[in-house]
Amino acid sequence: MFGNGTIISGATTMDRLVLSFAGLAGRQVFDRTGLKGNYSLVLKFSPERPRGTADAAPLPDDAPEFFTALQEQLGLKLQPEKSLVTVFVIDRLERPSEN
Repeated sequence: MFGNGTIISGATTMDRLVLSFAGLAGRQVFDRTGLKGNYSLVLKFSPERPRGTADAAPLPDDAPEFFTALQEQLGLKLQPEKSLVTVFVIDRLERPSEN
């Protein structure tokens, strides 16, 4: 379950968990932990506010940023690395003709 600054899982694999981190990290995330099995966890962090939403619902002042919360609460750390990634580019779109 994902909420405003909270991730709660009853039983998830590390592979599935790191897929959810991509949006929060702003890039692809790969599981290099080698951890197997299912994990139950609660992660509380201060989500980034989209620009222009200063008057949105208040967030907890004591919640750490995502990267800090990940390390302090779960003992996980995201390490940047360079790797090759397949990218597909659509340069043109044609609507099918009616036949």
